[in-house]
Amino acid sequence: MKTFKINGVWFVVAIACLGLILGACSNPSSGGDAGGITDITDPVGVYKGVVAGVEGSSGIYTVKVSDEEVGTRAIVNGGLYRAIIDMTIDGSSFRKEGTATATVSGAIISFAIDFVLNILGYSFDFEMSVDSSGNVTSVTLASSDADAEELAITGVQEEASETVELWQGVISGDADGVWNFSKKGVELEGAWSVMGDPDDPTNPGNSGSFAITLTGGGFTNMDVGSGVIASGTIGELTASGTWSIPGDGGSGGWSGSRTL
Repeated sequence: MKTFKINGVWFVVAIACLGLILGACSNPSSGGDAGGITDITDPVGVYKGVVAGVEGSSGIYTVKVSDEEVGTRAIVNGGLYRAIIDMTIDGSSFRKEGTATATVSGAIISFAIDFVLNILGYSFDFEMSVDSSGNVTSVTLASSDADAEELAITGVQEEASETVELWQGVISGDADGVWNFSKKGVELEGAWSVMGDPDDPTNPGNSGSFAITLTGGGFTNMDVGSGVIASGTIGELTASGTWSIPGDGGSGGWSGSRTL
């Protein structure tokens, strides 16, 4: 994950998106792809990530930030800039265009971007922040509604010199779930989930996220959160591996393929 540089100045991005998840929407009034939205061809920042839900939802997304609304690279405090979020989840695609307000603090500039999208009665807050060293310090996707699906999410900046690949897969064995990750060079940023039982309130499912550095195209016995230990091999278009929870926590496999 990197910051971007314009005229010798480094920039930090903070992104907030309300309710971009869960369901299909093409109605402009509900915040989906209204049609006719032109893409950002010269972005100052591109961010990609994956989503995994405890009810089995699986998704990928791209965020683009540009200053083309003002037609200048001289970003100023309080200026309005353009942003587009594209997401595909469970085969349904969404697009939302909005504006970002720039806040200048010395040589660092942050953007706050707001979107509202209500799907199936639920609203989600999407928030991403990137520090001055180019690290995404936080990325969350959450709803205040107790009935909404619990989601794990990742995010990483894409650079012109290095494409970010997005991969989607499944967990099998003693549990069923979702195993998704982004790949940038040898760095993986992953989100996984294990589906719960909707008829059993004591089994709500579980989810987590991880960061792994590949060695020789794979990884071995890595802690990916919640006590889960995983190993795997990443090929050109497909990937597979194993997972386990030491003791009586169960075990199984995972497999996936590149989708973007």
